[in-house]
Amino acid sequence: MLIGRVLARVVPIDEDIEGLVAMDGLTRRDTPDRSKINMHERWEVKYWIRELGVSQAELQKAVDKVGNSAAAVRKELAHR
Repeated sequence: MLIGRVLARVVPIDEDIEGLVAMDGLTRRDTPDRSKINMHERWEVKYWIRELGVSQAELQKAVDKVGNSAAAVRKELAHR
């Protein structure tokens, strides 16, 4: 059973490894920033739909109107 995968790359000594460290952040899921709503991440959209009890269309409309701040979106949805 495959539990995970390990990727390795040999980095030449003269290559700048800082770029490689930054790229790692694109695939890792650290603790999510719950102060922002990222409508480009399916799993985040699903989380916020459940958390706020709204449809995806309602969530998108609120984010379009007030931005991606979770507090601002909560406030906007409370006024509906």
